[in-house]
Amino acid sequence: MRGWRISPPRLNDWVAAIQGLNGLLTGVLDLSRLDAGVVETALESVDVGALVDRLATEYAPKAANKGLELRPGPLRLCVYTDTTLLERMLRNLIENALRYTSKGGILLGGRRRGEQVRLESSTPASASRPINTKKFSRNFIS
Repeated sequence: MRGWRISPPRLNDWVAAIQGLNGLLTGVLDLSRLDAGVVETALESVDVGALVDRLATEYAPKAANKGLELRPGPLRLCVYTDTTLLERMLRNLIENALRYTSKGGILLGGRRRGEQVRLESSTPASASRPINTKKFSRNFIS
């Protein structure tokens, strides 16, 4: 039997993809617990820009496989929220953008609106797809 030879950069992509899949599966379980009201949140200061950069790097190979470019916008935002829940919400936003974008690219961005933060994905072929700001604020920002 031959051994597998995987270059380190490719191996890193695989590890990131497996970690992402693990996060998605855990997210499905946690969302059901959140809906049931049994999830306790752990609030902390989160650098949204760093989180978006990391997720954009993780999802870049998936975007490239569809012929798309996934780019994080310049985000200098911090929010006081549950990191895990925010990451899951951003993963959902990215997954939807990848699912419904057929050409061009996807820009991940965000803006502060007073006490709230609005995160969105934009594509050249469609209007911006914002997250429901009211729901985001109620569920994720304290």
